[in-house]
Amino acid sequence: MTMVGRYFDKRRTLANALAWLGACTGNFAFPPFFQFLIDCYGWRGALVVISGIALNCCVCGALLKPIRHPADDTTVRSTYHQGETITGDNVYRPEKDVTYTTALPKAYGRSKMSGFTLLRKRQFVLYLFSFAFLYFGYYVPFVHLVPRAVYLGAGEYQAAFLISILSVGDIIGRVVIGMVPEFPKYGKLHKYVMTASMLGVCSLLCPLAVTYTAMLVHSVVYGFVNGLIIPLTFAVAADLVGTERLASAIGLLMMAEGISASAGPPVAGALHDLTGNYNMSFLAAGSSMVLAGVTMIPVMLSNSKKEQPQFNAGLVNSTERDDDRLETVYERLTTL
Repeated sequence: MTMVGRYFDKRRTLANALAWLGACTGNFAFPPFFQFLIDCYGWRGALVVISGIALNCCVCGALLKPIRHPADDTTVRSTYHQGETITGDNVYRPEKDVTYTTALPKAYGRSKMSGFTLLRKRQFVLYLFSFAFLYFGYYVPFVHLVPRAVYLGAGEYQAAFLISILSVGDIIGRVVIGMVPEFPKYGKLHKYVMTASMLGVCSLLCPLAVTYTAMLVHSVVYGFVNGLIIPLTFAVAADLVGTERLASAIGLLMMAEGISASAGPPVAGALHDLTGNYNMSFLAAGSSMVLAGVTMIPVMLSNSKKEQPQFNAGLVNSTERDDDRLETVYERLTTL
């Protein structure tokens, strides 16, 4: 996703959406296949086969070509004074002061800032919190949707089909969000806030789907909204930090996702054990995802009258006024 962000600028959301279509296709095709593998080889044997399939990602990755971005270059300025000896291919002494400017790749220079300096910007830290809240609840439906369907009386293959039909809605949602045009006062951040809240509401409504037909409808709608938000997550990150810092930003976001995603499904499982049903599991997941959208409202409001800032090399595009507006929310979240 870092490479997609570096290759595309104007149509980055569409590029992200198309890049993620492979995941949707896999989500549609594999759940029944996984159930077949479990029936034939048990879950241990099924994991061995799945691991072999996943190793093909290494082959795909080897085919991707890195791109050299102008922001990757380090500018070197050298000033020589009159009469000073300049050595190199030729040796000479300039008759007046001269300055040479050379652009070198950063294998030559050292970046002036590490990725962790992004944590000094309140807007990006709020986005980290939002990312954590989003992925705390994001994987709960994928993990518990099938067991809940079986619990309510659906067959195992019928239950597995819910994930496949969810992926159909996912594909449609990713194409739709990629085709939605950008408006000056309604950018990617506005879409992210809206779709994260919608995804949470979909999860909150899951306990109402008690028949198999209702579960199918819920899966399609949830998948559609899921398809809307996923391409936006990295597109918003690129807008916030710029393509030069996108790799560092994605690394931090993936760390937040990993921690939250590791906690979400087990917490949902514990709630199921305590209550004897899956209602509280989906309510907790939905509340967390709604909170992900609410967290970014202060950033959205602070940027409503101007373009979304890009924190490039100097990270100087955010103003002190924006920091003041976000300070209260930031302090409360960090305290929490």
